[in-house]
Amino acid sequence: MPRQFERYRFRDGVTPLSEDTFNRILSDVDLRIAALEALQVDWAAALSTVSDQGLERVAEAMSGPLADLAASVEALAAEVLSAQEAGMILDAPGTVTDTNLGTRTVVDTTVANDTATLTELLSGLANRIKAITGGLNWRANPATTLAAVGTAVTNSANHIASTTNPHQTTAAQVGALATTGGTLSGAVAMGNNALTGVKALGYAGEVDNGNSGSAKTISLTSGAMQKIALTATAVLTISTSGAVSGTYMLRIVNAGYYTVTWSGLSVSRWMGSSGVPAVAGGAGAETVVTMIFNGANLVQRMDRIGTA
Repeated sequence: MPRQFERYRFRDGVTPLSEDTFNRILSDVDLRIAALEALQVDWAAALSTVSDQGLERVAEAMSGPLADLAASVEALAAEVLSAQEAGMILDAPGTVTDTNLGTRTVVDTTVANDTATLTELLSGLANRIKAITGGLNWRANPATTLAAVGTAVTNSANHIASTTNPHQTTAAQVGALATTGGTLSGAVAMGNNALTGVKALGYAGEVDNGNSGSAKTISLTSGAMQKIALTATAVLTISTSGAVSGTYMLRIVNAGYYTVTWSGLSVSRWMGSSGVPAVAGGAGAETVVTMIFNGANLVQRMDRIGTA
């Protein structure tokens, strides 16, 4: 529908503002609106007709496939019902049976995993059982049971705690002294404790250092009681290396009128003498030198047998 704006345009000083002018414009506009309304009614009717006819055609075209689909759904429902009745579809607790699951074969060499198929999980458990029992396979009987192990552990604990000497072990077997006496095979440390109740403390005997010659070293670690034959004028060295604190005695048997020069003894630490006393002279003359060692220094005394 063409535009009529130029026909309706108002021009200042040209277009008369009168009844005829406005009526003519409004009449034309009213006719154009009426034509549009009539056209709209015709279009709605046509659209309704087309829609109705289209739906009828669609219904006719789909009636066959929809009928086929309904038949397929009905057949599928029948199959599902049949499967449920046969136990193939499990839709409720307690409906799983051995028949549903079927048989499984475990392989006890399969490494255990947290996530796996049912067969793999069972195989992993079998692998761990075999590792625990130590058998050739997971079905083999274990060498012992957990109950037996528990009993053995309890018995062992009771055995260890027993003070009744269940094996009748003797002091000699463990290198200890028997309560009725015995011989120690090594040194005994008292840990700075007193040794009480001793009736007599005996020594194994004098340690014989042989002949002096012109020089001889006397080690206090050799023994608390020692002797030496003075066969020449000699230098006697007293060694305290490794010695423990204690009292030591050295008996000197002179083979003549030989004299001794001391090494390792302090000249000023002779008890009862301001200097170094001389040993007894003469064949068979004996002298006893008593030495007291405090762990660092010696103090000594000399006694000549049979003479002042």
